[in-house]
Amino acid sequence: MGCNVPKCNNMMPCSIHGRKEVNRKSSFLRGYDSSHRKWREQVLYSSPICSECERHGRYTLATEADHIIPMDQGGDKLDLNNGQGLCRSCHAKKTRKEHGKE
Repeated sequence: MGCNVPKCNNMMPCSIHGRKEVNRKSSFLRGYDSSHRKWREQVLYSSPICSECERHGRYTLATEADHIIPMDQGGDKLDLNNGQGLCRSCHAKKTRKEHGKE
């Protein structure tokens, strides 16, 4: 298995494009406690189809619970009205955009 980045010619998982989680805190220390896990389950139960894909006429299973208004922008961490189900791809794209990387 090679690098996952398109057009990267490395034949092995690439250290240049690898995940940068060496110094990442544990999920608990990042705020993902039992109350967050319960919120996530409730969001995915009420929004089982990716909200972004659905807006474009596609029906993809939601696998990640997303804060519509990010917590660092004042969004409520546990408010179900601030949650939506997204597929992994749409969630990653939204997160990159929120962090100014897109």
